[in-house]
Amino acid sequence: MVDDGDREFARTRAALAADTFAGIDVLRETASGGMGRVFEGVELATGRRVAVKLLAGGPRTDPTRFAAEAEILESLRDDSVVAYVAHGVLVGGEPYLVMEWLEGETLAERLRREDGALPVADAVAVARRVASALECAHEKGVVHRDVKPSNVFLPAGAPAEAKLIDFGIARQLEVDRQLTATGQVVGTPGYMAPEQALGRRDLDGRADLFALGCLLYEAVYGQAPFPGEEVVEILAKVLMHDPQPVSSGRPAPPRRLASLIQALLAKEPEDRLASASLVAAELAEIARALEHHDSAALRREPYRRARVRRPRRALVSLGAALAVAVGAGALSTDWPADAPAELCGGAGEAFATAWSPPRRAALRAGLVASGAPGAAATADRLAAVLDDYGARWVEAHRDACRATRIRGEQTEELLGKRMSCLERRRQAVVALVELMARADATTATRAGAAAAGLPEVADCAELASLEQVVPLPAEPARRARLEALAAELAQARVRYQTGAFQVALTQATALAEAARELGYRPFEAEAELLQGQLEHRLGKAEAAIKTLEAAVWAAEAGRLDVVAARGWVDLLFIVGYERGDHARAKEHEQRASAAIARLGGHPDLEANLEQGLGAIAATQGKLGESISHFEKAIPLLEQVFGAGHPNVAGARENLALALLQRGDAAAAASVMKQVLAMRERALDAKHPLIGRALQGLGAAHVDAGEPALAEAELRRALGIADAGLGEAHPETIELRTHLSRALHRLGRVDEAVELARKAVALAETTFGPDDVALASPLAVLGAQLTDAGQLRDAEQVLARAEQIFAARPSARVERAGVWAARGDLERRRARWPEAIAQYERALEVLERAEGGGQARTRAWIGLGEAYLATRRPKLAVAPLERAKGGPLAWLDAPSVGALDFALARALWDSGGDRARARALASQARDELEPAGPRAVARVDAWLARHR
Repeated sequence: MVDDGDREFARTRAALAADTFAGIDVLRETASGGMGRVFEGVELATGRRVAVKLLAGGPRTDPTRFAAEAEILESLRDDSVVAYVAHGVLVGGEPYLVMEWLEGETLAERLRREDGALPVADAVAVARRVASALECAHEKGVVHRDVKPSNVFLPAGAPAEAKLIDFGIARQLEVDRQLTATGQVVGTPGYMAPEQALGRRDLDGRADLFALGCLLYEAVYGQAPFPGEEVVEILAKVLMHDPQPVSSGRPAPPRRLASLIQALLAKEPEDRLASASLVAAELAEIARALEHHDSAALRREPYRRARVRRPRRALVSLGAALAVAVGAGALSTDWPADAPAELCGGAGEAFATAWSPPRRAALRAGLVASGAPGAAATADRLAAVLDDYGARWVEAHRDACRATRIRGEQTEELLGKRMSCLERRRQAVVALVELMARADATTATRAGAAAAGLPEVADCAELASLEQVVPLPAEPARRARLEALAAELAQARVRYQTGAFQVALTQATALAEAARELGYRPFEAEAELLQGQLEHRLGKAEAAIKTLEAAVWAAEAGRLDVVAARGWVDLLFIVGYERGDHARAKEHEQRASAAIARLGGHPDLEANLEQGLGAIAATQGKLGESISHFEKAIPLLEQVFGAGHPNVAGARENLALALLQRGDAAAAASVMKQVLAMRERALDAKHPLIGRALQGLGAAHVDAGEPALAEAELRRALGIADAGLGEAHPETIELRTHLSRALHRLGRVDEAVELARKAVALAETTFGPDDVALASPLAVLGAQLTDAGQLRDAEQVLARAEQIFAARPSARVERAGVWAARGDLERRRARWPEAIAQYERALEVLERAEGGGQARTRAWIGLGEAYLATRRPKLAVAPLERAKGGPLAWLDAPSVGALDFALARALWDSGGDRARARALASQARDELEPAGPRAVARVDAWLARHR
């Protein structure tokens, strides 16, 4: 039996995997506690293992502190600190944090195995790594506040690779002092510095050094320095007593190491070593002396009280400062009227501040150093994109200048607007290159998305649109301030495009406030649009709606239609798709369409609008309308990104799923073939997205009546999923269900039933006995057990499936499919009235639905045969004719033959077209040959009697 927590998390897996930025597929739970749970997962973009920390609900949890942990961890980039990957908020509101996956054990676990102590060299190696991690944190103004053995991890058990983890109660000295109430003690008693135990709020990094001393004491001496049974007892020892005497029987550590431990455990902060860097340096000297057996060095006691070096704030990068400086000057268009034509010749030099050979080299070096798969190829592709972008920017810059300075065909005001537009694009390239030059593996894998998100240069030549935008501020100080803010907004956008949502949101929120103070409405709209998009990505839907509404009205006031249109499209998706408010979504659609029309058309925005409308239509069961919208979006996306772009593949996959849901299996298979080809060109053969494309294609081939093709595709997909996701993953379970359907269509009933049983067992273990995710595997197994003649088991399985679907009103089509399957079961038992009742019940729903084509056809066939069996041929004709006119590709030849023979008998016995009846029977004879001689003989005997 699976507990409620397991079932609840199973339902969050899909939300994590569907997050296109986080892109995490969760495999299993590894730890849980009062504040949350930790799971092992795989990052789809890189295929690497990650750890997912999910905040638990309840009064003990603090989303603000959880968000702070994520922001702190994201800011720390050091090999001795567990690596940040991503963070965000699920649709249900649960915050999550994704970190690198570490195989091994904690120091606490090692100490328990080693009878409490480590070899001295190993203890020094661990402490040296912890000191390095603290040096990194303290340089960023971060105090960990919970350094202890269980928060030090040993990857592969290696002390020299130790990493500091769990920054859940860390605090940034210079940022937010409101997370901890005055006087509240936070930390672990046996490792708290005295000032921390007293609840003082002016802690600095020396509190962590005391904890490091406790950790090192325990690792060397095999016992805690301040033991006790009760918290009060432990804290009293921390505040007033020296460390407990060391038990006899253990060798004494080198004098130099003992001296260091004593210094770290000083009661007053000013009596400890002044910084983590000094501790790390001292530990490095001790490690060197141990390695070279330098007894003289180990006998020294070099500790001296050092002057406190306060944590310093991180400096703004020189590159960012230069970008602001260049940006502030680039807008100056107050040139003399008789300016020479050479003024229009400096565009190349201007763009070189963003993209040049040195910056190209820095970008490539950063991406390669990230260790991301295919980083060198990514760098080459990104460089080619930026080369092309730069060429277009330079030409647009020259044209804007010449239009005013040489040709005299535009005003100074319009020139200023064009140059401002181009400067924003230069700033976007500056931000992108700087981020990729220091990218980690996750950021590097998102380089393509960030490049695709660069604002279009051609928009800066849309004169009609630019002319209507509110003029730039006339005052030089306000204009310079605007350009400085614009450079920061470019950085925030790039962070958004690479998935650093929380950092980007903090920056965007501050920029939006600064923009409102500046009073320039177009820029205010841009900043608020980004803020609203980030709030949406982090699960803050209400805040996002409010912010996006402010953005569109600021855009309307500033006459910036491109921002207004994006805001209306975003609002349409949140309100219509996520909230189901279709009337309000219709209003947003009208406003978005109007803004796009004022722009004279905009393929990117039009594609986004179509995708949103397609998603909304699908939730309403309007599959034809949904398909139409997706079909319109694809060529628009190809126009923007190119035919092979991942965004286009994703849109095609959405189209295929909608087609399959409607019953157009052949069309769905054709589209999924394109998706698979696009992904195979861009991704490794074992990438999870390849497996997902194969799964969609295999499912389509099953329904299209090509089970042999489906088997090959689904087995390949299953191999990818089993290796990368594990057999208990929801996608892997679904794959087994599809494969069992393919085997059943191939006539391998026993294999199909066995595989379907395994899918059900895995789903029940993963999700629990009553979860909706179990219903579809149960329905498939029930139908297959019916065909195998295991009717008692089939009845129980189908009853369970129906009960689960009944709890979900939106699953009415799926529930009707179970009713049709129960009709087949009753027909096998020759319980004709019960079978007819089930078929009619199913058809009442299926006839009104766009989907469920196979179930509908099966119900018509079953109903017709039930009427024939009860000698009511006139009633049998209509349902059999309906079945004959429906989709039959999914049926094998003997099944089609059985339908034709049933219709032949119904027509003859009801006094209908007897010539057609004999023709159908003759056709059925050929179709039934694979079923064996008995089936053919039955038709022959009928034909002999009905001449």
